[in-house]
Amino acid sequence: MKEKISSIDTLFIIMLLCAFAASVLMVLLLGARVYASMTRSSGENYNRRTCAAYISEKLRHGDSLGAVKTGEFDSCSALYLYSEVGGSEYSDILYYYDGWLWELSCDKDAAFTRTDGVQVVETDPVSFSGPEDGVVTAAISGEDGAAERIRYCLRSGGAA
Repeated sequence: MKEKISSIDTLFIIMLLCAFAASVLMVLLLGARVYASMTRSSGENYNRRTCAAYISEKLRHGDSLGAVKTGEFDSCSALYLYSEVGGSEYSDILYYYDGWLWELSCDKDAAFTRTDGVQVVETDPVSFSGPEDGVVTAAISGEDGAAERIRYCLRSGGAA
């Protein structure tokens, strides 16, 4: 014997199904928001770490007596690495401009502007200081106001 399902029972089942669907949708939207936030944060950290590693490696490679200096390059904080090849002097300049770490390799006394370089990595603002007591500092400022500082102790001592 089949009993007839009342309209109240049907309405209850439909409301229960709608509540379940709404909770699934809310969980999915919350998960998507968390995923997007983590992806953005991970990308920013990756760029900052890549920038820090690149600067450290350039300092390690260019570390020789009197070859490392910081200063301004076309109104940008810059790291100068000097080298001599075949009797000619060259500059390798790292600087921050327009959201990117840039690099310019040129003759030591050549006149270039900041747009003549090559974009290396997209990053937060970078500033350079030193060498003071043989230590060069690069500060990478994050959006949150905190700065990651790289302190590289020059094996050569820095000053000539």
